Amino acid sequence: MTDCNLCAQGDIAIPVSCHNCQGSFHVHSSQLALVADETIVVADCPDCGAVCCWWKLGAKLFYCGPVVYMNQEIVDLRGKRG
Repeated sequence: MTDCNLCAQGDIAIPVSCHNCQGSFHVHSSQLALVADETIVVADCPDCGAVCCWWKLGAKLFYCGPVVYMNQEIVDLRGKRG
């Protein structure tokens, strides 16, 4: 997390884990604040490169891995590291 600009700015980091390698990484509260509830969030694992998906509810992310798509909005956070 030392090379993350959002961490350096004091933005709250929310830890997540990869469904493939169980590696730990993070997203930020400022990123999630821009995402509507019941939205699928997509990010790449920095360790193994697997595409990870979560379902956003409130300020939390739930269930890493394949997500059932039921016409929810999808927000792709891949390549958006600050």
